[in-house]
Amino acid sequence: MGREITNPYPMKYFSKTSSPVLALHGEADGTQKMRYVKQAWYEVKHSGAKLITHVYPGAGHAWDSKGKLFDAWDPEVKEDAFKRTLNFFKENMR
Repeated sequence: MGREITNPYPMKYFSKTSSPVLALHGEADGTQKMRYVKQAWYEVKHSGAKLITHVYPGAGHAWDSKGKLFDAWDPEVKEDAFKRTLNFFKENMR
């Protein structure tokens, strides 16, 4: 039933030849806890992959989804994340 997960640790797929990755995360995310996120980021960075991270203080999970299951809507975080994402693509899509 459902999709089988062949590698529950996707950070193991990264290497120095991987495309750059942007990771934006809410510090108060109760779904993806920061201690696990930091461990994953550590593994990706030490694989040689280019990883750009930013943590939003006080932001929860799904801060970009207004009126959804997770009611963590934060328009300031959403706007900043949008700008960071556009800049990331401008700098890395060559």
